[in-house]
Amino acid sequence: MSEDSKEARIVRKAVGEAETGLKGLEKELRGVVKQFEKGTMTPAKGKAAAQKVTAFMKKQSQVTKLQNAPFFGELPLDVQDGVTWLDSVVNELNNVLGRLAGALKLMQKKPDKDYGILVKASRELESYISQPPKGVGTLLKAAKAGKAAGDPMMAFLPFIILMWMVIDTIARGLNRRT
Repeated sequence: MSEDSKEARIVRKAVGEAETGLKGLEKELRGVVKQFEKGTMTPAKGKAAAQKVTAFMKKQSQVTKLQNAPFFGELPLDVQDGVTWLDSVVNELNNVLGRLAGALKLMQKKPDKDYGILVKASRELESYISQPPKGVGTLLKAAKAGKAAGDPMMAFLPFIILMWMVIDTIARGLNRRT
């Protein structure tokens, strides 16, 4: 095996750290969904989860920009593939996170007063997920039937669906990596 250049080692390490970071982020976001299922979700916890996702994205932007570096073509193919993989995952996450600001605003809505808005937003986001988590699916069914009015977790439903979309995107990205 040939000796890797300094750049190749640095980039390989950065991609490995990003992969580890994605696994950790997925685990943390699953914890947020569990909080929703238990009924312990708060706007502060939701905002903290959103900040973790955006912080991860910002941290990875330097690695994904390496595709434009003059030495990128000289890196070993496995290193180039790693950077390309990370770039595709970050782009997919960007597409999902385009709705983040709206979901954070919806967490401030009153479940009894703004029930229609919350149901509409939840149903719109639901079309992007295949199988919602147990507690989310139950509340979605109740909301569609009009039986969830006033449920305090209703304000968090669009946000949790969005977090589930992020988890799904991360899981698909990690599966492509292996």
